[in-house]
Amino acid sequence: MEILEGIMTTDYPAYLPIPRKLEENTFVWKESARDDTTTKEGGEANKYVGGALYFVKFGNRPRDPVWPVDIFLPQLADAQIILGCLLADAENGFPVPFYPQCLQRAHENAALVDFDFDILQDEIFAGIREVLGEHAHELDIFRLRDRDPAAARYS
Repeated sequence: MEILEGIMTTDYPAYLPIPRKLEENTFVWKESARDDTTTKEGGEANKYVGGALYFVKFGNRPRDPVWPVDIFLPQLADAQIILGCLLADAENGFPVPFYPQCLQRAHENAALVDFDFDILQDEIFAGIREVLGEHAHELDIFRLRDRDPAAARYS
């Protein structure tokens, strides 16, 4: 395999499509990286791959970070436009430099935190409590324990 280090050390933003064969080499089970174009007649259909992988550098310095970006397969014909829009959004990528704001916001909105997390956690504990039956009080004891006993030294 060719060495990949130093391939995107340009003084301008750049992108590089990753060949499917290279992507397949990163998986233990090859079907995890097989898309519709590599499905052989009579073989197993694509169940896992929904996009084409690109390495993208949004910055204009040789050592700026390189990000993996997956382009949805039905939108592959518009990959250059999509990456151009991401580049325009990455120019003001605060707090993560050279990372598109829209992806930062999407990650923030996808994170399960605060009230949503509390609701999910309560539902999980309710399910565990149901399975435990008459021993459900043990779960309450577990939940009331100090989560970080070492924190007591700062009290």
